[in-house]
Amino acid sequence: MTHFGLAQVRGLAPQARAHLIKVTGLTPDQADRHVAEAFELWQARSRTTWTLDLSILTDAGITLAPPPDAATRADLARDALRAEAGGVSHQFACEGWTGARRGQ
Repeated sequence: MTHFGLAQVRGLAPQARAHLIKVTGLTPDQADRHVAEAFELWQARSRTTWTLDLSILTDAGITLAPPPDAATRADLARDALRAEAGGVSHQFACEGWTGARRGQ
């Protein structure tokens, strides 16, 4: 599994979880903890406004469309995920997974 959050948005969380368990040999509880820890790390990293350094590409002569500025990237990503999920926000999808995992 390379992107559990995207699998979740696409409605594929059960399949992604089963795949994680199969390829890693984790128990279901271990897999759930792994996914929860990954989401916690993602949330911590998402609190940072990152600066993109694309100079390796431009220095190689590749012309790029200017990326969105850092202040609007999160909103653009959220809107794209919401559109792909048919209006369900990514935050809701994440909370739905952890809530279901805890039996809430």
